[in-house]
Amino acid sequence: MHVQVAAGDAQRQRVLNLEVRRGTTARGAINKSALAALFPEMNIAAMPLAIFASPVDDDHELAAGDRVEVLRPLREDPRERRRQLAAEGRTMGSQAVSGKKP
Repeated sequence: MHVQVAAGDAQRQRVLNLEVRRGTTARGAINKSALAALFPEMNIAAMPLAIFASPVDDDHELAAGDRVEVLRPLREDPRERRRQLAAEGRTMGSQAVSGKKP
């Protein structure tokens, strides 16, 4: 059956098509793919997985059409960043709360 596997870093992302047997697990598909070779700086074997952004266990059995994604840690907690910006009188999308541009 056809599935996709995906991983990325700050500079690039790769989505690979893969043919696997029924009963293949999420981790099995990642291990079968070339993602570890494409991202040698990442410890893909130990990173959590998701299917279409919903976290899954390594032993989750795949269905045809699933996209298994390797989840990397966030560089920054978005909630904490919003708190910092609010303390500075700013928001994520603007320079100042008043809406005036500098």
